[in-house]
Amino acid sequence: MWLSQTFGYRLTSTQASGQEETVKWLWKGDHPSAVGFVEWLGGMPDAPNDCIYWVTGSNGSGKSTLMNKLYDHRVFKRKLLAAYSEAFPVIIARHFFRRNGTEIDRSWYGLLRNILAQYISQLPRLASIACPRRLALFPLFRTNIASWTKDTTLPDWTERELDDAIDLVVSQNLKLANIVLFIDGLDETNDPVAVTTKLQRLVCASRIKLCVSSCPSQVFRDAFGASSSVSLENMNLTQGLMRSYVHNMLGNCTSVRNLRASSLGEQEHMENMETQLIAKSQGNFLWVELVLRSLGPWLLEEVSLPYLQDRINELPEGLEKLTEMVWSMLESRTGSRSSELIQMHRAAHAMSRKLAPQDIMSAESYAKAGDSASRMDLKMMAYSYATSAFTTTEGLLNSMPNCIDYRHPIVEEALHHQQIWYAVLFALPAA
Repeated sequence: MWLSQTFGYRLTSTQASGQEETVKWLWKGDHPSAVGFVEWLGGMPDAPNDCIYWVTGSNGSGKSTLMNKLYDHRVFKRKLLAAYSEAFPVIIARHFFRRNGTEIDRSWYGLLRNILAQYISQLPRLASIACPRRLALFPLFRTNIASWTKDTTLPDWTERELDDAIDLVVSQNLKLANIVLFIDGLDETNDPVAVTTKLQRLVCASRIKLCVSSCPSQVFRDAFGASSSVSLENMNLTQGLMRSYVHNMLGNCTSVRNLRASSLGEQEHMENMETQLIAKSQGNFLWVELVLRSLGPWLLEEVSLPYLQDRINELPEGLEKLTEMVWSMLESRTGSRSSELIQMHRAAHAMSRKLAPQDIMSAESYAKAGDSASRMDLKMMAYSYATSAFTTTEGLLNSMPNCIDYRHPIVEEALHHQQIWYAVLFALPAA
């Protein structure tokens, strides 16, 4: 059936993992910004709009963090299982669109390949329903899967074939399985209007449950405005989450704990600075995280409140300006290595491929590992290099098991701005 080709398109969100508080307020069901989540989670939908839950907010407001936490959260899956008939398994697929991903990552075609692979891997018997012709032809192409190599040439899936296969899979909703779909970053597809329309058609035809996130632009308001939703534009909501996050993260630093414990006046001063930090973020979680990382070197030392206040006063509003500031700090710390990593990422993206952890390992590192190194040893070594990319660039690049990417498209846009890009280039000494 050649699903090995499809599995290659599984995507992982690159957004930062949020705190546990990120989702607690959703379970309670009493927050005015979380309209109908508990009902959507536990109810059996009667109309197409009842099948959809819409997470909306501006760039960096925490949509992807929330979507990740919902998808991975054990409470969510337990409640979802309880809502459905125990006679059928619950199968959940997700797809995260990325504006700076490859063209196929951002397409309807890429989404179909991704979710088809996930659904069939969770319930293999769906293969005979979704892809009967491929199953029938399978023995003619290869009878021994173990003999396949990376050079094996197999017929590719057409979009029409994938559309038909997914239609057949979702037709089994409430018959063979209870089907749920997560779509993050719908505004980052290569054709938001067309992809939104196709998703609506899929839901209308099958009554599968869809949890989708996007910015609050008009096309999505028209499509999902009548559905249950949560808006991360609500500052009362995001400020509460941020306050908890900032307070806990700063509390990890010994110098901040000492300041909080020194006197009531200094404790109140720290709380005021936290409030100032949150106000400057304008509801952008990524801004807050990058700021806390940039403050890290100062917080490792014993600092005074006036000194810390000066650092916070210097912080620019907006993610683009903050990215510029973080890069100017990197130039004096890890400029050469950061420049090398950022340029390698841009070169890989220009060739429509991801920057893999193995790409940033030097020839010297491979030689040091030796011929006796196992495949797992090399994989672990490559991942340690990828993790160092996150640390080296102060969080501008994010490391994952299979690739290294920007934390957010806005970070990429800021670094690729002509003036900053020249600074990135000149930070790497000429060979």
